[in-house]
Amino acid sequence: MRDTAKSIRFGSMIAASGGEAAPRIAQMADMGFESFEPFFWQTTNGQKNVELGKACLDAIGDRDITNSTLGVFGNPLETREMDLATLQASKDCIDNAHHFGATCVAASPAVFGAVPCPKACRATSRSGPNWPNARRTRA
Repeated sequence: MRDTAKSIRFGSMIAASGGEAAPRIAQMADMGFESFEPFFWQTTNGQKNVELGKACLDAIGDRDITNSTLGVFGNPLETREMDLATLQASKDCIDNAHHFGATCVAASPAVFGAVPCPKACRATSRSGPNWPNARRTRA
């Protein structure tokens, strides 16, 4: 078993919905943070995540900093237009996490609408009904 006390990093969440993640990471990279989590509010706003991921890694440069996680806030479990956009943003993050150097995509569990929490947790797991082919081959 690994010693988690030696593997925990201090990080900051960085808004990415408007394309501001890379400049913000560059601005904060020398402030002592060891990890960043670029996150999206409901949608990626049509951004090219391959380029955004590369720009975020370029902002880190050769520092010992990671983008360990990408985040998506919103409700991917229902069928309203924004819910479907959030589902697509989640899938886009899963498909493109490696361009950011991320090994985890986190979703906001706070917004379930009419979906009970146990059902929502099952639905958002990799094998859940709303996540067909969630773990696709990376481009």
